[in-house]
Amino acid sequence: MKEQSGMIVGIDWSADSHTCYDLKADKSFKIPDSVKGYERLLNDYPEAVFVIEEATTG
Repeated sequence: MKEQSGMIVGIDWSADSHTCYDLKADKSFKIPDSVKGYERLLNDYPEAVFVIEEATTG
């Protein structure tokens, strides 16, 4: 079994951009809601576990 890196990135999403938070480095950053934004996220954090905020309705 592959060992986890321990890096967790939380994502608070919205329609046009997403605020991301690197728990290990204690820093936040934004990415656009686009292919380039997701490519940046995956390239910068290739071993991370991503935790995404759930949408609420009502």
